[in-house]
Amino acid sequence: VEKEDCYGIALQNVQLLTNYPAVLLWSDQAKKDRRSLMNDVIQLIPINYFIKVVGDTIKEHFQRWEDKYEGDGTPGNWERDIQKFCSNTISSLILGTRLEFQCVSDCLQAMLMISRLFFKTGTFNRGSNATKILLQQIEKSPNYKKITKIGECYSLNPDVVKISLLYVMIAKLFRTSNTLMRSIAARIDVLSSEQRARIIQRTCQVLAKHSGLSEDAMLAMTDLKSFVMEVIRTSPSVSLIYGKAVKDFTITADGSTFNIRRGQRLLSNLYWANRDAKWFNDPNEFQPFRFCEDPSLKAHLLWEYGLFTDELDGLEKPIFYCLELFSLYLLLQSRFTLYKTPAWNATMIRRHGCPDEEIYIKLFQFIAENKIIPVRDVANARSLLFSAGNQYYVIKTTTTTTRIRNGQTSVEINQDYKSGEGKDGIVELKSVLEANDIDESMIHTINHSTTSNLGGGTQKNVIIRKTSRKQNQPSVN
Repeated sequence: VEKEDCYGIALQNVQLLTNYPAVLLWSDQAKKDRRSLMNDVIQLIPINYFIKVVGDTIKEHFQRWEDKYEGDGTPGNWERDIQKFCSNTISSLILGTRLEFQCVSDCLQAMLMISRLFFKTGTFNRGSNATKILLQQIEKSPNYKKITKIGECYSLNPDVVKISLLYVMIAKLFRTSNTLMRSIAARIDVLSSEQRARIIQRTCQVLAKHSGLSEDAMLAMTDLKSFVMEVIRTSPSVSLIYGKAVKDFTITADGSTFNIRRGQRLLSNLYWANRDAKWFNDPNEFQPFRFCEDPSLKAHLLWEYGLFTDELDGLEKPIFYCLELFSLYLLLQSRFTLYKTPAWNATMIRRHGCPDEEIYIKLFQFIAENKIIPVRDVANARSLLFSAGNQYYVIKTTTTTTRIRNGQTSVEINQDYKSGEGKDGIVELKSVLEANDIDESMIHTINHSTTSNLGGGTQKNVIIRKTSRKQNQPSVN
C-alpha cells in the first residue's frame, strides 16, 4: 500500500487557495517530484545545524514564556505559544527566516476546512489572504533561490516550488509537529515524579557520556525516545490516513478475508490501530517506557508516515528530532504549572490527540539547573542551504527492468534520485559516485547492464546533472 499524499479535502482546498492548475501540483509525477525536492532540501540541513537552530529557538521562547507567565496573572493559552514556536522553528530551518505565524495558522485552518460553501466562509477569505502573504514571504526568504535551483533538477517551475514549500511546511511539518508538541507538554505535566526523574537522570547520563548534545547523544536517549513514541501512539496527529493499493492482495482479520484490488483506496484509523491489544499491553494506558523496555513494539507503531522505524527518512526525520529536542529541553530546563490537569477522556477528532480541553498555563520557569551544552560541531554548525558558491548536483537513475516469466515479458521503469551539496560540490559528488559503484571519470552519462535473476535483462542509465552556483564556474550537463 502506498500512502496517498494530500488525498481528500486538503487537495481541493490547497488548489483553491493558490488558484493554480491542480494537474501541475497533484499528478502522480508532480507528487513524486515534490517529494524528491523536499527530501533534497531536508538532506541539506545537517543534523548539527538542526540541533543548533531548534535549541536556540527553544531557549528564546522559554525566556518569553517565563516573562509572560509569572504565576500571578490570568492563565494564558499555552497551545498558541507552542504553535508559534513550532512555526518559527520549521520556517527558520527550511527558509532561513520566519513566516508570519498568524498567516500560517489561518492558512492551515483553510487547508483542513470541510465545507460545501468553502468560498463563502470567513475561513476561506482569511486563508486566501494568508496564502498570498506566505507565498510572498517564501519568495523573499534567504534560501528560496537555492531551493528553486534544486527544483530545476526535477523540472519544477518556481510557482510549483513555492506552493510545494507552502504545503509541506504547513500541512505536513507544522501541523504534525505542533499537534504532537502540545500533547508532549501535556503528557510531561501528568508524568509521575518517578517517571520524570528516570527520564531526566538517564538523559543527563547520556549527555555526560557524549560530552554534550549531538546526534549520537540523541540516538542514545532511549527513555526519552520511548516517551515521544508513546505520545505518537496514544495521541496521533491525524486519526485517519489514506492509502492506495499498488498491487492485488488479501487481508485476513477477525476471521474474515478481504480482497483488495490494485488502485483501490484504503482508509486506516491510527487511533484504534495503535490501541490493538494484540501488540500493546493495556493499550489505553500511557506507558512512557513501553518502547525502550520492549523495542520489538516499534514494528507495530503507526503514524501518518506509515510504520515507525529507527531509520527515519524524508519528513519523518525533522519531525521526530523536533519532538525529541522539545521534550529534552522541556524536561531538563523548565518547570511549569498548568491551570488545569490535562485529561484524555474524549475522542474528539478535532483535537488530534491533544487533551480534551485546550492547555492553559499559569507559571513557566526557564531553569539552567541541568545544562544542555552542544558539542563543538553543533555550536559551529551552518546550513548547506546558506553556503554561497556551492555546487548542487543530482544523480538521476532510471532503471528499466525486463523480466520474462512463463513466456510473458514485462517491463518496469523506476526513477531514483540522489543529491547533495559540498564546499565545491565535488567531495559529496565523489562519495555518491563511489557508493553507487560509478567510475569517477565517466561523469556525464554512465550505462551498464546487469542480468535479472528472473530472466531477461536490466539496463541502468545514470545521469549526473550538476548546477553551478557561480556564473564563472562551468556546469556539467
